[in-house]
Amino acid sequence: MRRRPSWIWGGRIVAVVVMAGLVAYLASVGLDKADKLASVLSLLVAVAALAAPYLLPSSDGDRSGSGSAQRVADTVVGGHLTQVRDAGGVRVHGPIPSGPPKAALPGADPLPESQGGQYVNGVWVGGHLTQVDGADGDITIG
Repeated sequence: MRRRPSWIWGGRIVAVVVMAGLVAYLASVGLDKADKLASVLSLLVAVAALAAPYLLPSSDGDRSGSGSAQRVADTVVGGHLTQVRDAGGVRVHGPIPSGPPKAALPGADPLPESQGGQYVNGVWVGGHLTQVDGADGDITIG
């Protein structure tokens, strides 16, 4: 499920209302009972935080479950495009060009969502395209 601004704002409002209600309740029951209840609530929040990565769906960047995916789609790159994944250290030599793209945006086919990896789709590259995946050590580009 994609997050939309309305969902995010709705969640923020619900969180503020719940926190205000909790503070009002804890202030009304007294310090001893509030301390005991706060300890139990802290335990529940900690358990939920530990379990959340296993219960929630993965992010859009990693749909494969077997590694991260790097995607560049529907854009124009005026200079060089480099993607590096799973390398020890990366050193890039040379200037980094800047400026507006000089070509119109091309149309692209949909990206495969069931695989991890590096994808360049619907992209016009004005320079070199370099993709490195699974280097056993440090690499130098340029």
